[in-house]
Amino acid sequence: MRGNATFQRIGPPGFHAIPLLTRGLLVALVAGYVATAFLNAVLWLVVSPTLVLAKAQLWRLLTYPFGIGSILSLLFVLLMTWQFSTELEVEWGRSSYAAFLLLAVLVPSVLAIPASLLLGLLGPMSEPVFVGSSGLVTTVICAWAFMAPRQEIFFWGVIPMKRQVFAWIAVIISAVLPFESAGGQLRTAFVVALWALGGVPVAWYWVRGRRARPLQFRLPNALRKLQRRRHLRVVRSDDKYIH
Repeated sequence: MRGNATFQRIGPPGFHAIPLLTRGLLVALVAGYVATAFLNAVLWLVVSPTLVLAKAQLWRLLTYPFGIGSILSLLFVLLMTWQFSTELEVEWGRSSYAAFLLLAVLVPSVLAIPASLLLGLLGPMSEPVFVGSSGLVTTVICAWAFMAPRQEIFFWGVIPMKRQVFAWIAVIISAVLPFESAGGQLRTAFVVALWALGGVPVAWYWVRGRRARPLQFRLPNALRKLQRRRHLRVVRSDDKYIH
């Protein structure tokens, strides 16, 4: 090896170089898998419309992504989070990315629970329960794609495709899987698909909507006029400081 040789890292960084929030998310996902697979804690993590509405178990709105029951699902979620979450946190900053993740987790359940009510899917025998990180991963992938939709990547380092194509594949899979496993229960499949894709509008707004129309707080007209008057004072016409 030559003494002057240099190397450039390709792809996401190693664990110690991963941004702090993404690193914590990876650790939390592993902890959720252990709690679900070995401690049978999934019953405390899932979103159940009845438990959320009737018993006010609101923590479920934030814990469901960590209910990962198989090692293959865990490895896939960790890979996708490592690949895409790192870039988003570096690009947006820790606080902005944390707010994005919070909305990406909350909004799908906020949409799916009223949909369950409207479609009459309540009760232990009929209501769907929401658990897993597939919807969050899809939301993160879409946010990553919205940043540069036409940029070309190499999927698994081999297949060339644009970011938007990769995002469309993730969206289609998330939309189709609930209907494949619903056993003809179309209402249940619709609600689960709504939950799985409920974070995509959050991704669009965080990347495109905020850039086009950033949130601004404006004082009412009366208060703005009062504020301007406070900076004015009456002076004499012979004041030597008037120019």
